[in-house]
Amino acid sequence: MKKILLTALILLLSPITLLAIGDISLSQLYAQAELSELEQIEQQRIKGLEEQLGFSLPKYTDNPSYVITFQDPSPGKNGIQIEIDGKEFVEITSPYTFPALSIGEHSVKFRFNDKDGNTQTLEYSLIVVPRTPIINPPVVEDKVITINGTGLSNSEIFLFLTSNTYNLKDTVTTNSSGEWSFTVTQEEGFAEGIYTLTAYTRKYGYASELSDATVFEVGASGIFQNNGNKSIVSFAFKDLKGVNIIDVLGKNPDLIILILTPFILGCILALVGRNIIKSNKEEYISKKVENSIKGEKNGEEKTLRELFESNGKEKAPEEQIKINTDVSKKITKMKKEPKVISKEDFLKDFKSVDPDDSAGKEKPAEKVKKEIKVSLTSREE
Repeated sequence: MKKILLTALILLLSPITLLAIGDISLSQLYAQAELSELEQIEQQRIKGLEEQLGFSLPKYTDNPSYVITFQDPSPGKNGIQIEIDGKEFVEITSPYTFPALSIGEHSVKFRFNDKDGNTQTLEYSLIVVPRTPIINPPVVEDKVITINGTGLSNSEIFLFLTSNTYNLKDTVTTNSSGEWSFTVTQEEGFAEGIYTLTAYTRKYGYASELSDATVFEVGASGIFQNNGNKSIVSFAFKDLKGVNIIDVLGKNPDLIILILTPFILGCILALVGRNIIKSNKEEYISKKVENSIKGEKNGEEKTLRELFESNGKEKAPEEQIKINTDVSKKITKMKKEPKVISKEDFLKDFKSVDPDDSAGKEKPAEKVKKEIKVSLTSREE
């Protein structure tokens, strides 16, 4: 059934191709289709086994001692075995660190029991490439630029130095310790401008990735280096002189921002603080005036005359506090020295508030005079 469907699909979608490749038979087309289908099945099988193990091996790595972590999917935990470059299988445990692999391609096989207990084998091709070389900040002089760094020992370092008016490609070899150095000389001197330096390592025909660009400027007071996303600025204020200060600030606007930012922030904070203090002071004065105009008792408003009179006569509360204190002392003294006394002795100090006379009769009520005060608004109280 599959062959019939494949034949119909090929005849419907590729008639021109069949005419152009008349020498290819239908059996060959079937074989190619079946091969593609088998590859898809194998890829699905490998993916399923990798999910059971919990890892997958990359195609390339610059770490000769690559580390993997995995899990044993077998029901009986029978273990995982590995074979490297055709050597015998050995059992490994997680995490496993590969032995220091040399630069080049290596065959790796894993043998284990899957979750159903069936023996399975996974095969990989692992290519170890050199690591990216490290480039130190270049030393720039009048006619010479000195570049050095480190890389894989006894390997080739390919250098690329470019600018708007200059382009250099050269090679240097690292020593047994992996150190290298290169000097670029320009008899007429290097033109002022931005220079970019990159490099990669090659050994046994295998090359590393290109290093991060090292960017520096020739002709300025400092070297500006850019390693990937990191930015390093080498600068000292001692380099600023009366002659070149305008030129340096013009080429480095970050210095202007660095100088002006604290000053601007200080001005803004001072202005905000001044407005807050002024607002609080105005609010305090307004509240004080409002409380002075309004009466403190029962919330009644006072007239101007009442306000003036209250300024000179509001000492009664202090006198009342003094009287209450004296009475409280006398009562406390009486409590401390209990004794039997008569009514006359008890009321001796309180005759002013006794409602009866000395004969025990109720005193006649005093006539209360109605006091009338005239205010500026002629309001009767």
